[in-house]
Amino acid sequence: MANQKQSWKPLDLGPQELEMVFARLIPGTNSLSIRQGHDYIRARELEMLRQQGVTGELVTRGYDRRGAGEKKARVLVVMTNNVASAVNLKQPDGTNAVWLQSGETFLMLPTNTPTIAKTLKLDRYDHPMDGNTTHYSIDMGSVIQGGTAIIWGQQSESR
Repeated sequence: MANQKQSWKPLDLGPQELEMVFARLIPGTNSLSIRQGHDYIRARELEMLRQQGVTGELVTRGYDRRGAGEKKARVLVVMTNNVASAVNLKQPDGTNAVWLQSGETFLMLPTNTPTIAKTLKLDRYDHPMDGNTTHYSIDMGSVIQGGTAIIWGQQSESR
């Protein structure tokens, strides 16, 4: 036992750093605007959503950055309601993208965004304290990490 060598492998945090922003879309008839979270949503992302005909207000509900590496990727996930079951969204490959929920499906913008095999998984969770929530997890190589994306228990937004 004393002569056995421990072989440790470094933690694989995946091929890139992934920045994630989770926003709730409150549908409306007015031009798309940001009610909360101006610092997290970029002008280019807002423009892509407007080009898709999205109207109403965006409220940022979650933010995280995970992984490591020279490549940097960013994804804005825009949701109108919680998912009914687990959804796997592909991670952009060292670039920026928007995932827009439409019913139970998601559309990636721009549609020709290069992706990697790693995913961003969204899943429904009924939390005993917070109620209806969306959790996320990301595959980062040798580990899977995650957290809370949106707490839907906060449905009543003050105007």
